[in-house]
Amino acid sequence: MCVISLCSISWEAFATLVAGLSAVVGAYRLGRRQVEILKRQTELQEANLKISIFDRRMDIFRAVEGLIHGSLSKGGAVEDEIERKFLMAKQESRFLFPST
Repeated sequence: MCVISLCSISWEAFATLVAGLSAVVGAYRLGRRQVEILKRQTELQEANLKISIFDRRMDIFRAVEGLIHGSLSKGGAVEDEIERKFLMAKQESRFLFPST
């Protein structure tokens, strides 16, 4: 027992059905593609953040290294500029290095 006779379907109704299904399939594929793009953008942003944090941590390392080198080369006395850079790096380090 057939509910719908294929011969009784008009071409207009068939075209509407095909267009609707095509729109649904197209929207689904577009949505999936957008999710993939969003995932890649998120990965790139995370990588950029890691690079940025690394650069800032390296600046702190250089400030500490400058203080140690200046202290050792001058018998404990450190120039004001080196000490200022160290103190600024010390304050910034609280935000860049996880506390243990």
